[in-house]
Amino acid sequence: MNELRIDDEVFRFERAALTAYHCHTPDADWNLSLTRDDETWWLAGTVRPAPRTPEGFDGLDVILDPRALDELVEGMLGRAIVMFPLGQPDGLAHLHARFSEGVLHLVGGFEFDCDDVLGTFSAPGRHTAMLRIEAVVEAMHPGNLPR
Repeated sequence: MNELRIDDEVFRFERAALTAYHCHTPDADWNLSLTRDDETWWLAGTVRPAPRTPEGFDGLDVILDPRALDELVEGMLGRAIVMFPLGQPDGLAHLHARFSEGVLHLVGGFEFDCDDVLGTFSAPGRHTAMLRIEAVVEAMHPGNLPR
């Protein structure tokens, strides 16, 4: 199941595929493609320690890039948003990773506040987000992404 929940709205994706790079450094970066209705959406982030294999993700927390998260949520909702995850010591959204039977499971939920000036929601205040992703790991690059 690949889905994003924002409050009571659910957005499903047909496919999820992750590519990791800088895997031979302390921090690896990753890009996650999410396919929905023949469109590709992206999430990106960082994971520490850098896994060298797909199995190395098991038990780690991956950090979501805030701009990528905003762009995905904005695209799904169809309106502008700037999210501020709450309850995280670093102020960033995290997903817990588990690797089993060839699939990378990324799961996480958090409350967030957002810039009310944009009028994203009809009422100001806290909102909830939940991501559940089952991704194929397509590549693990030791250095930069190949061109």
